[in-house]
Amino acid sequence: MKNCFYILFLISAYSCQEPLEPQSLDIDKDIIELNLVLKGELNTPTGFLKSKIDYYQYTVEEHYYYNSSGEQVLTIELNEKRDTVGYAINYFDDENKIILSKNYHHRKEGPIFFNSTNYSYNTEGKLTAVSKGLPENFKVINKYFYDAQGRMIEINGPIDGGGEKLLLFYESSGSEKIVEEHFFWDINISKPYFIYTLNYDLENRVVSKTTTLFTGKQTGFEYSYASDGKLLEEKEYDLHFGQQMVRRIVYEYY
Repeated sequence: MKNCFYILFLISAYSCQEPLEPQSLDIDKDIIELNLVLKGELNTPTGFLKSKIDYYQYTVEEHYYYNSSGEQVLTIELNEKRDTVGYAINYFDDENKIILSKNYHHRKEGPIFFNSTNYSYNTEGKLTAVSKGLPENFKVINKYFYDAQGRMIEINGPIDGGGEKLLLFYESSGSEKIVEEHFFWDINISKPYFIYTLNYDLENRVVSKTTTLFTGKQTGFEYSYASDGKLLEEKEYDLHFGQQMVRRIVYEYY
């Protein structure tokens, strides 16, 4: 279960949102759908993710709300002044897999439909692609690949942070424990820019990713957890000129 959580974290962490122009097609229908969610029953179940604050080039804060089935149906995005700047409503299939998100900007005159995010799966129910745009003109943003054992082994970008490809390596055949990641800036280059070693604690949780690209062993990422195993914080470091923290993500739970 813990390694499954880490796979889901990877999908989230390495899925980048490209800036696409707002769309006006079926805007009345889309706004009605958003209003139905905003005015409907929204749950805050104990132990579920409440918010994520991303301190990066600028601060982005996201708050999450759920339906009675525990599905995350609404995201509200705030800027560094804690003003509402956007919404996303999510749709799920009968197996509780997210299949579509509708994204909105918040303006003074009200929300404006922006675009949609589509999620594609293989016959085993594993995520294979994330696309953005409109239904008749979706653009594939990320692709995910698996081995014969159903383990994720490759993510094609854009990777969060600027890269285009990530390869995942496991402890052994049959193991779900990821021990190494190869990060590529360019998908067409065969040699990785970073090779990260994943370090685990006694609870089998990833606590850091280290590399030896520059001067000895350096930590590129750090993770901290609550006593119940929930992820509380991520830190990302730029290693080109020593070790400088460039990003911090904080998670809060209901």
